Amino acid sequence: MAKELKQVNALTKTYDLLLWIIPQLEKFPKSQRYLLGDRIETRLLDIMELIIEAIYTKNKTVLLKEANLKIEKLRHLIRLVMDLKYLSINRYEHISKCLNEIGSEIGGWIKYQQVKFKIMDYLKTLRLRLHENKSRIYKTSDGVDFLGYRIYPDYMRVRKSVVKRYRKKLKKTTEDYREGRVALPRVKSSIQSWIGHAKHANSYTLRTIHPLRPR
Repeated sequence: MAKELKQVNALTKTYDLLLWIIPQLEKFPKSQRYLLGDRIETRLLDIMELIIEAIYTKNKTVLLKEANLKIEKLRHLIRLVMDLKYLSINRYEHISKCLNEIGSEIGGWIKYQQVKFKIMDYLKTLRLRLHENKSRIYKTSDGVDFLGYRIYPDYMRVRKSVVKRYRKKLKKTTEDYREGRVALPRVKSSIQSWIGHAKHANSYTLRTIHPLRPR
């Protein structure tokens, strides 16, 4: 998920900057419209093409590093046209902000690739490999979903969807008991089963407060 977001964000932000900047380049003096203006537009188009190629290519890192280099060159071109008074300070700041955001997305994408390759190299020593389309890399602080739990480096929670589903189930079981459709042992069995699952996580409050009690 994280990787896909960076792909979409980098491409979308580059495309949006192109849409905005092309009309601005048309306002350059004629002597520079086809020199500096063309170079800026070409650089941005190159960056967008490199991002698209990276999305559909296995060897992404080379393309992304090239895109990063072009962003750095573009920063200097934008600074030059601002110093030449072809761009206002406000427009210069807007473009700089957009380039920083695109660079940040691409930089994060490169880091993702580097981490992925390190993991792949380690897995090779175990005679294992990542699935190309089903593997995802997340920060440990985001936690990992596994068997109904959200696992973090120092603690573990019961997944929210599991808690929500059990509350709904317990409410129905309680109503069935009140209406005489189920016996008390079945209700107790359901509660004990839930406690047995929840106690493996950091869930003391969850297990001691009645799930149906208003908070």
